[in-house]
Amino acid sequence: MTGVTGIVGSAGAQGVNGATGATGLTGGTGIVGSAGAQGVTGTTGATGLTGATGGVGASGAQGVTGTTGATGLTGATGGVGAAGATGVTGVTGATGLTGASGSVGAAGAQGVTGATGATGPTGASGSVGAAGAQGVTGATGATGPTGASGSVGAAGAQGVTGATGATGPTGASGSVGAAGAQGVTGATGATGPTGTTGATGPTGATGLTGATGATGSTGVTGVTGATGIAGIDSPFIETLKIGDIDTLIPFNAGSGNNQAIGALAFDGQDSTISRLAAFVTQMGTNTGTFQMAVLEPVTGTTATVIGVTTVATTITPGLFILPLTAPVTLSGNIVYYLAVYNQINGSSIGGRTTGTGTVDDAIPINFRVQNLTGFAVGDLINTSDVSLLLSPWVAGLV
Repeated sequence: MTGVTGIVGSAGAQGVNGATGATGLTGGTGIVGSAGAQGVTGTTGATGLTGATGGVGASGAQGVTGTTGATGLTGATGGVGAAGATGVTGVTGATGLTGASGSVGAAGAQGVTGATGATGPTGASGSVGAAGAQGVTGATGATGPTGASGSVGAAGAQGVTGATGATGPTGASGSVGAAGAQGVTGATGATGPTGTTGATGPTGATGLTGATGATGSTGVTGVTGATGIAGIDSPFIETLKIGDIDTLIPFNAGSGNNQAIGALAFDGQDSTISRLAAFVTQMGTNTGTFQMAVLEPVTGTTATVIGVTTVATTITPGLFILPLTAPVTLSGNIVYYLAVYNQINGSSIGGRTTGTGTVDDAIPINFRVQNLTGFAVGDLINTSDVSLLLSPWVAGLV
């Protein structure tokens, strides 16, 4: 028989719980922004150390082993030793840093737009505002100075006085009245009335007119006065109205090199011009060359120079006029080009944005041509470059 199991020794007291780990520092509060996805959870603070397990109580002494025989009844299980005291709870670990805020979640799809409400009735029309006052009429341009009067020629010598005509015959004397009867001598009788005067005889014929004296020599012609500004009815042709200028055309517009630009002009009447004018808006360095010309179209992309001005090396602002080297007669049935060759560095002339930008069946509205040294009568100019879409203001004057 197995000997009776010895009494189980009392359980050793539970070891003191290890101190709880220090609480982690609280992470700084993240900047509040748009709520987005939940940020990553910060790491949990380290668990405090587990307290040392209390030592096992000493085992009871081994009972004397009896002789083996029939197995005896199993002895009752010894009671469980009392539980050792719970160890002190360790310090809570420091709280991990708060994770960074997640990015803002995508905005939800927009809800379906509700049906449009019925349109309200149209409000009554407001009364028409009073018409603005008419703009002030521009001042009339100054009249050109009157040319100086030529000096009066010297008077011709007095013609020789014609010979005096012959004196007409004296008219016949009237008849003498009859003598009265001789009165008695005595007192002198009253004087009889004077007889009627006889009629005057006819006037003699006028004598021949003397020969006309020789004409005096013509006086010296006076100096011709300066030409005045063209009058309303004077021949005048221009590419566009000067008041329609809306842009400045620089000497190298469109990065052109030694270029000239021209535009169509039409007057509808036969005329002869002797000067050309442009409107200078900016003088620049005022060094270079400036010239204008009249061209007559030959084909859809070429024109011939039929008149040129003198070449200027300086310009003045505003209306700038140069004389043609010879007057040019224009037909009222032909469209011409008036063109400007401007190489005054930094300068600009007035013009307008016009044209189609393409060469069609008709001649171009405006053109530019590059790599010129100026204009000469008889030059054949290519007018196919219509890329600038700019027309200079140029006018032909008498």
